[in-house]
Amino acid sequence: LNLAKSVLRQRAVELNSKKGRTLSRTEEESKRRTEGLEKKVEPTNKGFNMLVKMGYAPGKGLGKNAEGRAEPVPIEVRSSRSGLGRDAAERERKEAIQRIRQHLVVTERNQFLDVMSTKFRLSRAKRQLEAARRICLQLDSAQSIPVPVSPAFWPTPDTPKPPKSPDHEFRRRRRSERTDRSEQRSPQSNQEDRDRSPFYDDRDQLPQLSDEEELTSLDADNPKSLEVNKFKLLGKRWSHRRSPTPTDQTLSLDPVERMLANLIIHEEAHFRHQTRDEKPLSDFQKLSIARELYSQKPGIFLERFSRYLDWSQDRINFTKWHSSDDLVGYLMDKLDREAELNNVRKSKVASCRVRNRRLNALYRAARGDNSCPVSDHFTHEAMRQRDPVLWEEMIGQHLDEPTRRRYLDREYQTFAGYLHGQLIQQEEKRMFNQARYKQRANKAKYDDDDESDFVDPVPETIEDREREFLDLMKLRFLSGQDKSFNYQ
Repeated sequence: LNLAKSVLRQRAVELNSKKGRTLSRTEEESKRRTEGLEKKVEPTNKGFNMLVKMGYAPGKGLGKNAEGRAEPVPIEVRSSRSGLGRDAAERERKEAIQRIRQHLVVTERNQFLDVMSTKFRLSRAKRQLEAARRICLQLDSAQSIPVPVSPAFWPTPDTPKPPKSPDHEFRRRRRSERTDRSEQRSPQSNQEDRDRSPFYDDRDQLPQLSDEEELTSLDADNPKSLEVNKFKLLGKRWSHRRSPTPTDQTLSLDPVERMLANLIIHEEAHFRHQTRDEKPLSDFQKLSIARELYSQKPGIFLERFSRYLDWSQDRINFTKWHSSDDLVGYLMDKLDREAELNNVRKSKVASCRVRNRRLNALYRAARGDNSCPVSDHFTHEAMRQRDPVLWEEMIGQHLDEPTRRRYLDREYQTFAGYLHGQLIQQEEKRMFNQARYKQRANKAKYDDDDESDFVDPVPETIEDREREFLDLMKLRFLSGQDKSFNYQ
């Protein structure tokens, strides 16, 4: 009973306080707006009378068939600073980001499938090769053959693994100590460790592995400065990682470390798969992954990163596996054959490929392919614009006006084209007369000596001249002498 009385007393106090409190300006505006929107429009309103005269009936929708809006448009009062249209733009930006993420997920999945299929295919081929070698060894042993015909016919002896570095042993001890300490921690601390990324060895590495401020200061417009700055940043990270040792001082002289340092500069190189929410790999992580893959699986390392290596300098790093690892030997022989092509041969091959592409474009244009970029390049209008003097010398001066119009039909389709053609024709005549005057002046010196040997040539038809002119223009195109054409 006392509790009910206290509740009633509290409600009475709240009602009295609300009655005596003065509303703020915002609350007063909201209250009046709500009252005005809830109040119906009276028939005496001028706007309502105009709607009635136009055929509107109260309680029905707008339009001839009353299918339109029946309720007024609500008033939307923005209390934030988003502005008009910002919500839609923000929504479009989020949708674009979502589409990009979905595309990246599909790309990563396809890349993972390609890498794994290649890995399984190589593993199966290696097992089949080892089985074939064992069969060869059994057959040769049955025939008492002490030495194989070729070293590749018998199984290769297992190469001893390289000794582990002291740094690896130190990391292993720290990892075991950290595991022992984690067993003695509370469940909450263990949960925090599980939430943390498993690719970091210690919390102290986190600020060292994320150098976003230094990466943003790189000059992206200058690729050379970008490489230099990355080398500086990589050296700085190594200096933070541990104190300098004699091995670090000779890092620039070690061909393996130089090869790995040049490798991590390439952003297209794939080191390992990552999840969508995972941070990009740092240079130190890339270097560790590449070093481990090089020491344990040199064949996969060479197959994955051969396109990013300077083979003339990095070949020495794989010679020790040439005879023991079949995959390394095959890839080294392949890269050696490709390296034997000198610069002269490469330029000849490149020029031959370019000429073949141009010749293929000519064949497509001859077949009537309108999508070919040279489909309109060998019309009389285009050839006349490129070399007006030669066109007038070989074709134009032998044509009458109707035939010229038939050859240059596109220029006469419009009045502007007709005027343009007349101006070009006058300029061609002037240039043609100048060229002929110079030719006659140079030829007058040798007329006396050549009169006895002069033979009247057989008159050529306009078809022969046109064919000769077209062949000449095609040869110019194949040799790359058309300055007005964009060969790219």
